[in-house]
Amino acid sequence: MAETIADTRRLISKPQNLNDAYGPPSNFLEIDVGNPQTVGVGRGRFTTYEIRVKTYHALSLLTVAHHNSAVHDVDELDQLVSCFCLSKLLICLIDSLCSCFQTNLPIFKLKESTVRRRYSDFEWLRNELERESKVVVPPLPGKALLRQLPFRGDDGIFDDSFIEERKQALEQFINKVAGHPLAQNERCLHMFLQDEVIDKNYTPSKIRHT
Repeated sequence: MAETIADTRRLISKPQNLNDAYGPPSNFLEIDVGNPQTVGVGRGRFTTYEIRVKTYHALSLLTVAHHNSAVHDVDELDQLVSCFCLSKLLICLIDSLCSCFQTNLPIFKLKESTVRRRYSDFEWLRNELERESKVVVPPLPGKALLRQLPFRGDDGIFDDSFIEERKQALEQFINKVAGHPLAQNERCLHMFLQDEVIDKNYTPSKIRHT
């Protein structure tokens, strides 16, 4: 019982020190929406989308960049030029990372995860964030009510071209949301991205920074 209370209460993030505030971010979040699947029949028909999440450590990105850009030159001058270019590349990469993030991302419980979500799940997430995080949440792609009218010449909201268009719009939405520093530590976002089943009766809370 005590564990349940501790897990659901609103947690306070630890204060940043100067190294946290001005250093490169500890994590980088990559979210892809793809592989749409339509299931069910009649009024019970709906489309789900695969949400793939990967988190990277900033230093590991620099290590990969350094490893991949290593050049085996026989001429010493060429080696010096390569090292100089590599140094500039790493400096630009660090600057870009620092400018893209205001705070460190919370540590996600899974470094890689894949879940399936339908449009109504995105609606739930947006409503939760709007109520709990007090930030301006970007709009979702519309419900396309006209496409749900009978006697259409195509498959309506289940038409392949519409599903592809909605998939791209949902990917833009979730990446914008996950990139907001005030939304990143909301439990509803973490559940949406990484829990197999969303507990819509959850108690809103914050994810603790570690």
